[in-house]
Amino acid sequence: MKEAEIVASFQRLFARQAPGLVQGIGDDCAVIRAGRATWLVTTDSQVEGVHFRRETTTPRRLGRKCLAVNLSDIAAMGGRPRYAFLSLGLPPDLPRVFLTSLRRGLREEAERYGVALAGGDTHRSPGGISLGLTVIGEAGSRIAYRSGARPGDALFVSGFLGQAAAGLKLSTEPNNPVGGLSPAYRRELVAAHQCPRPQVELGQFLVRRGYARAMIDLSDGLASDLGHLCRAGGVGARVYSESLPLSPALRAAAPLWGSSPEEMALQGGEDYQLLWAVPPALQESLPAQVKRHFGLVLFRIGEIIPQKRVLLKTSGRSRLLRFRGYDHFAAQA
Repeated sequence: MKEAEIVASFQRLFARQAPGLVQGIGDDCAVIRAGRATWLVTTDSQVEGVHFRRETTTPRRLGRKCLAVNLSDIAAMGGRPRYAFLSLGLPPDLPRVFLTSLRRGLREEAERYGVALAGGDTHRSPGGISLGLTVIGEAGSRIAYRSGARPGDALFVSGFLGQAAAGLKLSTEPNNPVGGLSPAYRRELVAAHQCPRPQVELGQFLVRRGYARAMIDLSDGLASDLGHLCRAGGVGARVYSESLPLSPALRAAAPLWGSSPEEMALQGGEDYQLLWAVPPALQESLPAQVKRHFGLVLFRIGEIIPQKRVLLKTSGRSRLLRFRGYDHFAAQA
């Protein structure tokens, strides 16, 4: 089975609504209302041999990343992260210094975003390190769901795409062709993969000001995640290849593997940027507002269309965009 089929099978089995459950399976976070408070809940894992290798990252970076990927889900719904719960599986021969450094990285990320580690579980793991984190965030008066996009909305992303995919190749592929890449570009791409920066403050701003009618974080790749957003809203999208945000580092690296930077931007995962739909009345003011408040340059990559398909337009010609993001259970994984 494919990953999406597995998730859908659980979604069908647990389709019945529970008291206080506003949003269940199918968005970046579950949304739970308890009294006057509304909470966002998300969970994610970092498993050795699947998400990382000990020989290609540092325990401090691993500690930061395992929290950052969860914070990105909270950001995608405009929430404020509050509490984290850690499920920690460790092999018996793990050096003490590794765990010390991992804790330091986790604490640094938690302090940066005001998150308290409130509990969890530890267990022996015969198959390598396993880090599972559940994060609870506080929702504001508005929440951005995947399902809110409407025809005429503009699509924006918060930063460069394809960086993490290139960083993964540089970190893990044997005999990778780094000779044609400057050390600065190599560091930039590897850092994008190992040290993602969740856009928490930006997500809160976009939702609070009404700039995000629908939003998702880019964990599986632009093509797949845009597909999720469109399916949730019953709409389609048109993306312009010349508008894809491609960094100079990615443009330099992609040809070394015989790849195009555009395809790496579309299909590569773990960018942890935000993708959102902006209503027509706010499209002109958005870039200047974000530049003023955060010093960030946004990228407008396309628009929402009524036809239920996703198109990539290149040099005046359009083609269907296939949703080929990372799938844990696909043969190539």
